[in-house]
Amino acid sequence: MSVKIRRNRLGIPSPLAFRWTPEEEKMLGTATDGEIARSTGRTVTAVRKRRKRLGIARVSARHVWLASEDALLGKLPDADVARRMRCAMTAVKARRQTLRIHKADPLRPLWTKAEDKLLGRFTDKNLARRLGRPVQSVLHRRKVLGVAPFTRPHHH
Repeated sequence: MSVKIRRNRLGIPSPLAFRWTPEEEKMLGTATDGEIARSTGRTVTAVRKRRKRLGIARVSARHVWLASEDALLGKLPDADVARRMRCAMTAVKARRQTLRIHKADPLRPLWTKAEDKLLGRFTDKNLARRLGRPVQSVLHRRKVLGVAPFTRPHHH
């Protein structure tokens, strides 16, 4: 006896009956998993698994971003912020983009106030070596802040 016939005799619906429609998939991430489960007739687990498989961030009915959480955005990679907050990376990325904050780039770390104070006090090449940054990065930062290039003092 075929699986199809046995399933039918046992009253088990065809797996095709569980396929997600494009309309249902568009709902994912627009409301809580529980709300979507109620409106689609699916279980919360089914909704959560499908949403995760598609890489869609969950919607939390309660989460309000704290200033301390916003402060991490752009300073740490999105994955690190998501891990700390125990939430989806897509939620972190969406929040960062909403606030128009550039993502943290380990290859181009943010400048500190202490580093900014050194601009113009050394040659760009020397400062770049000291800070472990490309010379072009030092030159660009100095120009953006309107700092004059280093000039050697003249002794008479």
